[in-house]
Amino acid sequence: MPEKSSASDEPKPRGPTEEEIAEILRRVSGGGEGEPVVVRNPEPAPARGTGGASRREAAPPPPEEPEERLEDHLELLFGVSLTLRIELGRTRMTIEEVLRLGRGSVVSLDRFAGDPVNIFVNDRLIARGEVVVSAGNFAVRVAEILLPKER
Repeated sequence: MPEKSSASDEPKPRGPTEEEIAEILRRVSGGGEGEPVVVRNPEPAPARGTGGASRREAAPPPPEEPEERLEDHLELLFGVSLTLRIELGRTRMTIEEVLRLGRGSVVSLDRFAGDPVNIFVNDRLIARGEVVVSAGNFAVRVAEILLPKER
């Protein structure tokens, strides 16, 4: 009686390995050498229990898929909202000091005028900049983008 093959005997495609994901994240976060990131579909893993060998003839390899560049998929993220926060400085105050604040009160911060301000995206420090005036409004000019290991 011939053996019936079931769907569980078919090799299942696997997702990217942890190393592949780490490489993509390294390049996206600025750790790469500037070359585009290429994402390819990985080769399917051998079927379980066969030791890598198949009882049937191997199917011909699927046709070569065109390479997909990460940049082609970034536009999906362009509409995602992020929270940007600029930190001029910090101070510690007691409740009594806070309650005494009123119109015209001056709160001293731990930085001097001209010191760089911290730029946070979603509560993560990503850059430093300087306060400027643009069209009559305060603005921040980015002076330094922190390396991923400094964040």
